[in-house]
Amino acid sequence: MRYPDGRTYLKIGGDPDDMLLKSEPDVRAWFRSGGRETTKAHLTKVMERLMPALDLSRASMSACVTSFTPTDYPAIAMSDADRIGILTGGCGSAAKSSDEIGRLGAELIFHGRIIDDAYDVDFRADYL
Repeated sequence: MRYPDGRTYLKIGGDPDDMLLKSEPDVRAWFRSGGRETTKAHLTKVMERLMPALDLSRASMSACVTSFTPTDYPAIAMSDADRIGILTGGCGSAAKSSDEIGRLGAELIFHGRIIDDAYDVDFRADYL
């Protein structure tokens, strides 16, 4: 994907095994860790196999988590406070969808709702 800075980025994700994070402090520590080097090595091998001519010398990695919503769609909604929006629940697909989810969130904040005929999905947030 070409970004506004003119650079092209390839996003790939997916740990070969799941690691359950049981508490909010565990999630915070995970994000600070940057992820597992074994995962970076695994995904680099996948990219090398699929795209052998691709220069991976500047590959980088960040930690991420997978969260799911009851609807299996991201939650993109305003909170009870009229100036706070919620974007959560990538449902296992946020790496490829994060730019669009962010765009929809920006539209929500700017307009107070999503104005896009391409989606007939209710991105509601279910509060527990």
